Amino acid sequence: MRFETIKNSYTGREYESDLAGEINRQHPDYEKGLKQAQWAAMKTGWRPTCPDALPFREAVEFSKKFQSGDPTNPKQDFARELRLALAEKLGLEEETAMERLKFFTAVGGPLDLHHVDFFFSWQPQPDSPECLVTFDITKNPNKEEAIGKTDILIGNDIADTSDEGFNEQEYLKVIGIYAQLAAEALRRNALKEQSKTRRQPRRRQPPQIQISA
Repeated sequence: MRFETIKNSYTGREYESDLAGEINRQHPDYEKGLKQAQWAAMKTGWRPTCPDALPFREAVEFSKKFQSGDPTNPKQDFARELRLALAEKLGLEEETAMERLKFFTAVGGPLDLHHVDFFFSWQPQPDSPECLVTFDITKNPNKEEAIGKTDILIGNDIADTSDEGFNEQEYLKVIGIYAQLAAEALRRNALKEQSKTRRQPRRRQPPQIQISA
């Protein structure tokens, strides 16, 4: 039970971790990879504002490389159910299509500094450009709008599946609402990415980070 702590000290960071997991900062190549990515970004004129900082696009690619789980089968109940609901909203049925919808946590990593706690990447077709939908998780009742690079704000309305009296129907209803918002955002972003691909030369790719198995 999430809230079974002394003086109700369940924190926002714990809530984020319970819903989305955390970046694998214990990976032996994490610090080295971060420094490599920062150094490459600095060559373009970017300057870090804090030790973990990266530009947004580089932070996205870095997050993908240091996940703690399988992006097509998240460990956390909420993340797993949200991915399945999102796949349904997008009309994905075949396994190959499902595999192109991936969940990535950003909690505790450079992307967290951009107000993104997790994101989904989606390729509508195998040769389509990747599009993203980003999420920020908050327990703050006064935070009503997503900021920065965030598409969707997840509020303090996700029930703990281990709670006594847990209502699965209501839980899945809330997830369905977020999935619908995510599907709409992904479709919009997919159109934007397709338009960029037609109008612009291929953009600079973030540096490749070599990590051990």
